[in-house]
Amino acid sequence: MFSPAITLHSDATVAEAARVMARHRVERLPVVDDEERLVGIVTRRDLLQVFLRPDPEIRSGTATMSWSEPIG
Repeated sequence: MFSPAITLHSDATVAEAARVMARHRVERLPVVDDEERLVGIVTRRDLLQVFLRPDPEIRSGTATMSWSEPIG
């Protein structure tokens, strides 16, 4: 466990979340708001969902998450 906790701000992008997870070798990050209150958790699986979509969904462009879209 890290002290203080490694967190991600709610306006961070998916790409930023992936970089923080890789840099700190963690698979889950608490997501906090401007007042440092917990608003959620992002997991490695959440990030992988971008790549695990079926091919037809990828071709049609109906993705619900992009690399530049804020997490929270």
